[in-house]
Amino acid sequence: MAAILMPDHLHVVFAPTKEREAKLGNFSAALKRWMRQELKPSWK
Repeated sequence: MAAILMPDHLHVVFAPTKEREAKLGNFSAALKRWMRQELKPSWK
């Protein structure tokens, strides 16, 4: 995994190593969920 944190967004390059058939969308959704929880945005 590699990541670049920018002032207003994040770039992530991810490839599953154990479950090669895993869907990358699952990782993306989990990352977005975690970011929303951590940042507690005031917008809806």
